[in-house]
Amino acid sequence: MGLFVRIDRLEVEPLKLTSEQFPLPLSLRELVRERYADPAVSATAEQAMPLPELLDYLHNTEHLSLPPLEAVLAQTEAIGDPALPGVEQVAALRWLGAALSAWETHYPLEEPLATQVRPLRQLAAALAVTDPDFLRPGAHPLHRLLDAIQASAIGWQPELGRAGQALQRQLTDIVASAMAWFGNQATDLQAICDTLLASAAKDLARVRRMSQRVVETEQGKIKTTNARLAAARMINTALANFRAPEAIGEFLKGPWYASAQLVLLKFGEDSDAWRQMSATTRVLLDSLQPAGEDAEKRRQYIFEIVTQLPKDLKRWLLNLQHDSDAVDDAVGVVEFAHLRVLRQQPLDLVQIEPIAMEDRPEPAGGAEHLAALQGIATGQWFRVETADGAVLRAQLLLKMDREQQLLFTNQAGVKAMQQDYREFARLLTREKAIPLAGGDSSFSLCLAGAAGIRTTEELEALTGEADHAARQAQAERLEHERLEAERREAQREREEKERRLEAERLERERQAAQQRQREREAAEQLEAQRLEAQRRQEEREAAQRLEAERRAREEAERLERERLAARQREREQAERVERERAAAERQARERQAAEQLQREREQAQQQERERLQEERAEAARRERERREQQELESARRARAQEESRKQTQIDEYLRSKRERLQQQAKQATQAALRPVAGTSMQPRLDLPMGAWLGFHDGDTPLLAKLAVHDREQDHYIFVNREGIKMRQLSRHELLQLMDAGQVDILEASSNFRDRVTRARDQSDE
Repeated sequence: MGLFVRIDRLEVEPLKLTSEQFPLPLSLRELVRERYADPAVSATAEQAMPLPELLDYLHNTEHLSLPPLEAVLAQTEAIGDPALPGVEQVAALRWLGAALSAWETHYPLEEPLATQVRPLRQLAAALAVTDPDFLRPGAHPLHRLLDAIQASAIGWQPELGRAGQALQRQLTDIVASAMAWFGNQATDLQAICDTLLASAAKDLARVRRMSQRVVETEQGKIKTTNARLAAARMINTALANFRAPEAIGEFLKGPWYASAQLVLLKFGEDSDAWRQMSATTRVLLDSLQPAGEDAEKRRQYIFEIVTQLPKDLKRWLLNLQHDSDAVDDAVGVVEFAHLRVLRQQPLDLVQIEPIAMEDRPEPAGGAEHLAALQGIATGQWFRVETADGAVLRAQLLLKMDREQQLLFTNQAGVKAMQQDYREFARLLTREKAIPLAGGDSSFSLCLAGAAGIRTTEELEALTGEADHAARQAQAERLEHERLEAERREAQREREEKERRLEAERLERERQAAQQRQREREAAEQLEAQRLEAQRRQEEREAAQRLEAERRAREEAERLERERLAARQREREQAERVERERAAAERQARERQAAEQLQREREQAQQQERERLQEERAEAARRERERREQQELESARRARAQEESRKQTQIDEYLRSKRERLQQQAKQATQAALRPVAGTSMQPRLDLPMGAWLGFHDGDTPLLAKLAVHDREQDHYIFVNREGIKMRQLSRHELLQLMDAGQVDILEASSNFRDRVTRARDQSDE
């Protein structure tokens, strides 16, 4: 699995030199003059363009896309200026134009950043014709500034938003500061370059931290995925070998599955904890299987299992440790199944469906795919055209060979995309993903390449023509720089080693803490087992003591009974001897009192018989009273049932005949209310006591009986069946309800019917 390593010295395909050769040990002035001098476009001594005028042309040009020489000639031609740059100036400008063209081709930046940096072409052209150090690639501050700009902005693109605005603003300030050279040639370009390099170093450190977080996050996802797959494989293997009740299947595929993942994440797949949890899973399923031929041995095995298995289950249910009730509920499912097994009740065993597992990607196949992937390395930048046509600059951060995945980040160190090997190889083959050249000396490499120095052999051939002293000085300087670089590298490696040792120490401490925790848990488990065994031993000893005490108590009771029986026999024997001794003395008296005793005995027997007869008579009387009470109670219940049945029949009768009774009652009421001939016109209301009336003036019909007629107040009081007062109406109010048809007279007595009939006959007459 690859880790993040920035590629600072990527080999550029057209240029074989590397950053280590820069700055070059000598100037390329002669080589540039030889390759790029063109008398056709160069001025003679009389026509030579003054240097200030040439600098004005270079500063004020609007043709930034043209090479520097063509931009100057376009301006002179436009205004008809016959002056031309000198031979060396033309050679330097043509050389710079070739280098700039190669730089923008092989090290392109995204717009609008490329346009934003392009004014520095004017400054480079001005320095090429004014500063001799410019002809020594890598030695001039502007060389290093352009190198740093390309290295800092290789991953920049507008889509970064706020994350890329800081670099864009910084480059705007840097370009403006550098272009101030045209107004003040004492401008410190090296200070400007150092500012950019310092800022780039800070950004690189921040990006590395962000990238490390991305790596850790992705590795955490991979670890989680591997834990999920390993847990599913373990449970599925156990389910394939055993059948189980559906409730147990839900437990295994629910909280047990989640806990298995936590155990793997916490202890690892090679830990004792994982092996114990896997064994617990198999023991659980095996304990639910039906007994074979040796049922008694199997039953004893289950007895041993049910005492230890719940403890093991509670120990490994890590995802429910915060909720003891949930742990008890989950373990209760298993205990209930074991209870049925111990009671020899059959379990509904079925084949549980396995846990669904996602498939891992297959390794990328095809020779062209493998060849395309072999050419990439972590830290390399790519320009990728996505499926929707958008362009993405991304850096390869991580190669995950086992998962067949490539992880990319953007300029800010944020995850940009993730591709599988096959898909990214296809993008490389179709040139939808293009590797971007990078490094710390991109512009310097292009300057040397434009002068024909593309390989180390060409550089060595050029430097061999210089004098021995220059080579010696350059070698000493290079050696000093090499030693300084080695010192910095050693310092970096030492710091890295210290960080690694610190990380290893922390990891060892963490593992030691985990080991102590596991040992503590194992000790606690052993202590719990020891206490459980001690408790069982104490229970067995207590049971044995109780049994011994019980037997001793029974033995003492038996001996006491035997002793009492012996004393009783001795006492009886003494009494018998005493009786025999006294028998002779009493014999005479007994003969004399025999008749008296016989009479007294007979009298006592007679009294005993009478007493027994009285007791039997009393018992018979009590039995009769009890039976009578039972009969009375039965009769009372029967009467209550009969009354309830009659009441039900009455209610049904009243409901079924209501309309007919209402009509008849209305007619009877009208007849009862007619004034008697020869009397006043006030209607007469003659209701007998106990008459039942039905009231319909409320939301619910009401059945009530006339209980009281207060003749002085002329009020009628009606009650229900329990004698509770329901209505109190005056005669006038009752007559109004009757006239409105809201009262039915439901009285069924014969005398009332007769009165109603007589009233009807009188009305007919």
